[in-house]
Amino acid sequence: MNQQELETYLREINDYEKEQRKTGTSINNIPNLSDNGNDLFDSATGHFRLPKAPFFQGNQVYIAKHNRFGPMIEHIHDFIEINYVYSGECTQYIKGQKILLTEGDFCVLDRDVPHSIDPLKEDDLLINILINDQTFTSLFCLQLERNNSLIGNFLATAFDEQAQHDQFLLFHTSSTPHLHTQVQLLLQEYWRSEVIDFRFISQYLQLILSELMRLYTIEVSRNQTSQFNALDVLEYIDEHYQSVSLNELSQVFNFNANYISNALKKGTGKNFQETLLQKRLLVAKDLLLHSTYSIEEIAATAGFHSTSYFYRQFKRVFQTTPKSMRSHEKTH
Repeated sequence: MNQQELETYLREINDYEKEQRKTGTSINNIPNLSDNGNDLFDSATGHFRLPKAPFFQGNQVYIAKHNRFGPMIEHIHDFIEINYVYSGECTQYIKGQKILLTEGDFCVLDRDVPHSIDPLKEDDLLINILINDQTFTSLFCLQLERNNSLIGNFLATAFDEQAQHDQFLLFHTSSTPHLHTQVQLLLQEYWRSEVIDFRFISQYLQLILSELMRLYTIEVSRNQTSQFNALDVLEYIDEHYQSVSLNELSQVFNFNANYISNALKKGTGKNFQETLLQKRLLVAKDLLLHSTYSIEEIAATAGFHSTSYFYRQFKRVFQTTPKSMRSHEKTH
């Protein structure tokens, strides 16, 4: 499928949309379900629950255009849903909160979040991306935790806390036009006439998710309310962890040393010494799992001046010894 074919497919009014435009009601297009939806009602939650089976038949990703002109009743499901406003706008109600999405917006919904969608108009195009066997935070936080950076770990924690509280996240990407191009490439690959290669689908999705996490990082940085930006300090420690000192940070960022340590504690939950120890342990763990260095060499490379101190702190934080962690990784 090329770009023109994609545009034609998305904007063409299909049979379900014709019926919904005529009746103003939602027409069931999910196979093997009754039209009245009674078989979907979950008495335990008081909501209609969409099943997995019609969407995930041997694959972990399902993508569809949301049919226009009819409402989507409030419902829940136990898979991740990503809505992307390809064009126009979309009004959703998530946990009773009215949310207006405009062109370029992503809305990521956790499992079991009640939500409904108002009827879309002709120029409103909404793409539904359903992802199986993922949790809300693992879908995104792995994008941050796959390296040993302090910033990645800080953002993963912040994201996890927000995700658990809200159970949905919004990303406004109108100022990031290349993300729209990435979505188009994903859709063209998914709807191509040949057999779908889900390796490509997975790669396109990972690229889109990484871009969304980059936007999240920028947003967190903008929300730093004072002149002190904790992310800037974390980045400096990330780059100079072997020898950085609190006095050095004071000179670089032109703040009192005690103020920096206290501000880090307030912004990240850890003071300078705790932050530096976290970084060095992250580096040590990464080297332990991905290098052939001896444990003594790893401790020195990570910035520890005492091997015995490194052993004690490593076991305290990871609840195992460096040797045991390396041995366990080799056998799995």
